[in-house]
Amino acid sequence: MATNSKQGGDRYLLILDTKRDSSEEKGKIDFLADSYIKYFNIPTGTGGRCFSTRKKDFTKGVFRALDANVLSNCGPTDKLYICGHGNKSECGDHDAKSLAKLLSKAGLKRIGLITFKSCCIGQSDFLDKFMASCGAKAIQMGYAKGYKDSLYANKHPDTDKPISVIGKIKGKTTQQVADSRLKTNTERFKILKGPLADDVQWDDRFLSEAQLQEKLKLNREKEVDKTNKNILGAVNDPLSVDDLPSYDFGMKTVIELS
Repeated sequence: MATNSKQGGDRYLLILDTKRDSSEEKGKIDFLADSYIKYFNIPTGTGGRCFSTRKKDFTKGVFRALDANVLSNCGPTDKLYICGHGNKSECGDHDAKSLAKLLSKAGLKRIGLITFKSCCIGQSDFLDKFMASCGAKAIQMGYAKGYKDSLYANKHPDTDKPISVIGKIKGKTTQQVADSRLKTNTERFKILKGPLADDVQWDDRFLSEAQLQEKLKLNREKEVDKTNKNILGAVNDPLSVDDLPSYDFGMKTVIELS
């Protein structure tokens, strides 16, 4: 799988530590981050684009410390995954304001999409506060995205593509868990638009209902226009039988239409 984002930019990944977490809970974040790193081939190690605030991660040769200016090359077509245990007011050990400060110190100025791979980040007003705090730190982004309920990370059995199951799964059957992935986008996650949104236009999930309808209308008009041009071209430039290859069999001429 290519490392590029859907806009042709780069993918970045950041793990946020939660110091009170047990080893088991930290292991869940490891699994989550590892699935994205491997599937999307996000560069690791020195010069890579995988970062962590957990000191133990620096010894593995995969993650880098979130030092000054390591995110300074991010731009409007790039995507940043933030992985950590979350709730409606925090991701890792950070509230919205302290996270914006952390990213600013790392040199972040512009980014197309910040997507939180965390529980409940989109449930309340965390994203609103985060977007406002980023603005106060002169960080411009296209979109910020967070899930509205608990996140359970998994992988596709055939492709290893990361799968996010949203919602409580305790006591549910396998089918009920599978059905939970059929929720509409607005039920699964919250998306906020930033100042770069109009320039980025990530994909249809990030459009408002009005924008989506306008896009569908324009696409229909383009198809009609294309069809009309094809018809007009056929009328103005009809196929001449004289131009087709033919074979003379005495009394009959057979036109080759292949």
